[in-house]
Amino acid sequence: MAIDGNNKVASNVNSLSVRVLGGEFQVSEVLYDPAQTDRDVLALFEQTPADRWFVMVSESPGDGQDALALIDDDLEFQICAHGVLRGE
Repeated sequence: MAIDGNNKVASNVNSLSVRVLGGEFQVSEVLYDPAQTDRDVLALFEQTPADRWFVMVSESPGDGQDALALIDDDLEFQICAHGVLRGE
């Protein structure tokens, strides 16, 4: 675990996938606020509808990590995870 520049905790995960429009996002690293519990973080991924997620695809071919962002109520992007988009 490490804290990034936005004061979010980064934690590696093994098997978490999130349904997004156009496919599934395989999560390799979760970014969350230090005040959130593990339960809060999992609930966010499990309960958020697919149309509220935005995937920023990496420009690096091959081993680049994509970013999964939540579109919040102010229509701002909050990055929540890194991983790989698996299209349908």
